[in-house]
Amino acid sequence: MADAVLPVRAWAAKQIRVVIEADNIDVVAAQLASPSKERVVVDLTVGSRFERNGGSERRLSKKLTLRPGEAVRIQTSEMIETPADVFGLTVSKATLAGDGLFVSNLKIDPVFTGKLRIPVFNASRQRIVIKPGQQFASIYFVALESDPDDSDVRRVSSETKALESARFTDFIAGAAPYLISAAVSVITALVVFWITGK
Repeated sequence: MADAVLPVRAWAAKQIRVVIEADNIDVVAAQLASPSKERVVVDLTVGSRFERNGGSERRLSKKLTLRPGEAVRIQTSEMIETPADVFGLTVSKATLAGDGLFVSNLKIDPVFTGKLRIPVFNASRQRIVIKPGQQFASIYFVALESDPDDSDVRRVSSETKALESARFTDFIAGAAPYLISAAVSVITALVVFWITGK
């Protein structure tokens, strides 16, 4: 059972880490030192990797254009680490949601370590451009009244079974013309053999 949403100032004491390792930036400390009035969530930024249509992960170097109705999974720049008595949630940023860019609400498990891969969806009728380093989602944390039973098992970011299934389906769809062609060739050869007796 959840106790309460944790203010950002309590994150370090609870051993919640949100860092950009490449630049050695402690995101929580930076936000607390900023003049920002936001003290409940921290904004997450677009990292250098994304995944489109359940395909393989790709490098994002300059920009990513989402067509209307398109969804992608974006890896965050930030590395997240949670203790056993805390879980996190991601939410859309209101400014981007107003433009039609929605972020899937994700639960970050207790004892999680890794970068998040957050699905985003363009619900607008316009193309939306996303760039590395751009703020696109927010994260907040909730304290648990007690540790879960399996708190000694560290969780890491991983691919979902749905993506594995989608990759298999994509493979079959891509191979279908070749499989059909091979089947037609075999059937044709069998018919010719049956008719000619050779």
